[in-house]
Amino acid sequence: MTDEATSIDPAVIERLLGRAMLGDAPLTRVILAPFTGEPLYSLPLSGAPEVQRAVELARTAQVEWAARSVRERCRIVLAFHDLVLKRRDTALDIVQLETGKARRDALEELLDVLVTARHYARDARRLLRTTRH
Repeated sequence: MTDEATSIDPAVIERLLGRAMLGDAPLTRVILAPFTGEPLYSLPLSGAPEVQRAVELARTAQVEWAARSVRERCRIVLAFHDLVLKRRDTALDIVQLETGKARRDALEELLDVLVTARHYARDARRLLRTTRH
């Protein structure tokens, strides 16, 4: 997209929503383009049951994550970094569309994610040591 992102392929939004944890709550929130006020898409709002289920899944995932070696966790975080980098144009389009930010400002947000992921993947062994010198 350009510095004035105005649309995202609806199939991309549907694919992303399909990966989100959505409940059966009838309430939705319409996401508006800040620079036009036009509706972009609707997101289902989560209620208490969806939040409880998300907490349960997070607790299970944490146990599984803790069972992995630090090396394997680093590999996964680096794979996340690489995936975000590979899909950066779509991510930048979405940030621009939802916030009205210029491309360079959207890039700053994306770079925060990339730098943080790389930092923790690179320094995890040192940060997770039980003894520090």
